[in-house]
Amino acid sequence: MTSIERYPVSPETVTVLGYRVKANSPMWQGLDFSKATVLEKASILVYIWGADSAPSDLHLSVPFCHPDDQPEGWSDGMKYRVRPRAEAGGRWLKRKVKEVRIIPDPNNDPPWAIEISR
Repeated sequence: MTSIERYPVSPETVTVLGYRVKANSPMWQGLDFSKATVLEKASILVYIWGADSAPSDLHLSVPFCHPDDQPEGWSDGMKYRVRPRAEAGGRWLKRKVKEVRIIPDPNNDPPWAIEISR
């Protein structure tokens, strides 16, 4: 029987550019999750190999600007890759993971959740 668990996107459940960050880190505070998009493949690899050949890379593409450098009305010039810590086929919180998804969840702040099938 498959169980599905949902966790809010937070410093405890994701990495930012491969780093574990804290909530008070500028790397976390500079992310604009309201403009984030879910990508299932790295755009550079899609460009190089094509959409059919590029490997899977589930992540949120999130606009970033350092909190000390954010001008009034800043746009989404730079994107940071925010990945779930849980990976399909691996273990997370001491249990085997079958599938991982990133879904919108307006009840969370940021408005995203990690859904894990076990």
